[in-house]
Amino acid sequence: MILFDLDPQCGSVLSGLTDGAVQTEHMLVDVLLESRHGSLEEALQRHVSRPVPHGPLLLGGFGAPEQAVGVDFAPLATTLTEIVDADLIVDIGRFAMAHPVNVLLHESDLVLVVTDSSFNSVRTLVRTLPALTREADDVPIGLVVVDPGKPYPGRDIGDACGRKVLAEIPLDARTAAVWSDGAPPPPRHRRRPLTRAAAHLAARVRAELASPPEGVTA
Repeated sequence: MILFDLDPQCGSVLSGLTDGAVQTEHMLVDVLLESRHGSLEEALQRHVSRPVPHGPLLLGGFGAPEQAVGVDFAPLATTLTEIVDADLIVDIGRFAMAHPVNVLLHESDLVLVVTDSSFNSVRTLVRTLPALTREADDVPIGLVVVDPGKPYPGRDIGDACGRKVLAEIPLDARTAAVWSDGAPPPPRHRRRPLTRAAAHLAARVRAELASPPEGVTA
């Protein structure tokens, strides 16, 4: 699995994994600059790295929002679709209508939208989904609900949005700090609630991708 941080508002995955302890020398900007004078695929191979032993292969994101201005994401999207020997997760951050990075949406196999269960978050999600659906074209969209039941259950959120909730993620601050603040994995890390929920999500994603589209008989 390879994680690509393509959030145009400034990537935070690498700094979250390492708490800023790893130098930003293998970043998306380096790939884009080198691809101007060579192969984009070869540049990706040089700069994808594993910054922490317990983390995924990763390409760090933009160091500042202005670095994303004027970037043509289409060649990158095409190159990523040609990688067939690994599962790819692409984080494009908060959805912004008509942003150039959205080309990654309709080149994906599945789009996941992460939300909490508060009134304001669900209200924003319901109002944003039509635009997201248009930009994702025919790509299926699933929901991931963090801390469900505060106040809305995941099932109600899925019904309101007309989308499947593929996973419910519990609040697990100690485990979350491993990914957001560079904390060391706690004892029995793989048995922690957040880790188990993430494994369940991965299984659901695999099942969704393996099943035929609605209306299609295998």
